[in-house]
Parts: sequence; structure tokens; C-alpha cells
Amino acid sequence: MDSKAQLTVDIIAKVVEGRITIGNAAKLFSKSPPNKTPASIKN
Repeated sequence: MDSKAQLTVDIIAKVVEGRITIGNAAKLFSKSPPNKTPASIKN
């Protein structure tokens, strides 16, 4: 799985867990550069 797909999985998992909101997830998707996971969602 490439890093973009992993980022998507990580963000969706955090929304499901209730750790971030859907709105914040959308912001992460729109702001994240390709192939780089934002520090705010790293475990």
C-alpha cells in the first residue's frame, strides 16, 4: 500500500474511533502533501 492510501486508511480509522471529526479529516485530506503523513495523525 502506498503512503497516500495508508494516509486515507489512518484518517478514516481515526474518524471511526472518534479521535478526530469528519471536518478535521477533510482538512487533513485537503492540506496533506502527497506521500507525507501529517504529524497530527501519527500515533
